[in-house]
Amino acid sequence: MLLVCQFQLVRLEELYYEANAFIQYELVQSVQEMEVLSLKEQAARLILMESQSECSLLHRALALHPAVADMLSLAGRCAVCSQAFLTTWLECVQFVNLKKDMKMRNSQSIPVRVLLCSYSCFNQSGHMYYGVASV
Repeated sequence: MLLVCQFQLVRLEELYYEANAFIQYELVQSVQEMEVLSLKEQAARLILMESQSECSLLHRALALHPAVADMLSLAGRCAVCSQAFLTTWLECVQFVNLKKDMKMRNSQSIPVRVLLCSYSCFNQSGHMYYGVASV
C-alpha cells in the first residue's frame, strides 16, 4: 500500500482521471480583462493576415527575413474566427466523442486542446469550447 506522500513515485503508462476522488471539479468564473495586445502581437497578426496572399508585398518580404518567418511559423489559428495569432490569448478544450466524431468503436469523449485569439471569440455563441483555468 502506497502512502499518499509517495503517490508521485508511481510510474504510470496511462492515467484515467474520470470520477477520480483525487480530482476536484469546481467551476471557476472567468475574469475577462480588456484585451490589450502588445505591439509585437499586433504587427504579427497584421503580417500573418496580409501574408496569406502570395501576391502580397509582405508575403514576398518574409523570404528576405527568415528569422521573422520562423517566428511567425509558430502562429496558431483561432478555432472560432480562423484568424492567425502569435500569442495564445485563451486556451480551451472541446470534448470530442470518439464514436460520433471520429468513427471509432469507443464511445468515450476526450478533451482536445483548442486555441482562441480573444475573449470576443470566446463569448460568441454557437461553440462548445470550455476555457481552461489554473486555480
